[in-house]
Amino acid sequence: MRKKGINVSRWKSDTVPHPHQPDSTSCGVFAIKFMEKILNGEELQFPVGQKDVAELRRQIATTLLRESDNLTNLCFNCGEEKADDSGEAELTWISCDACGRWFHHACVGRPKTEDNFLCAAC
Repeated sequence: MRKKGINVSRWKSDTVPHPHQPDSTSCGVFAIKFMEKILNGEELQFPVGQKDVAELRRQIATTLLRESDNLTNLCFNCGEEKADDSGEAELTWISCDACGRWFHHACVGRPKTEDNFLCAAC
């Protein structure tokens, strides 16, 4: 549009030197690595061999696991640790017999605890 004389934005689009993805499955690794380099103010250069990409993938997975929040004490239905509107004096939890996820008893409609319980996903 600029070539036609239409001023649509003050932003300039350009291409900077960068490594090229050698396959059709590494786009996520490359996007994350590009963002990391840009945010750190570094040049967009990194090794891109098959072993290098596998190592980058492992580093990304390790970082995600290390930096993730602990969700083990949260209800899989409401996402909260405590159910404010349960109306129960003591908080009751129930586990899905198929997937093992835990839910506030009140959040899943208070099924009978002596029966098998399957969550909506299962």
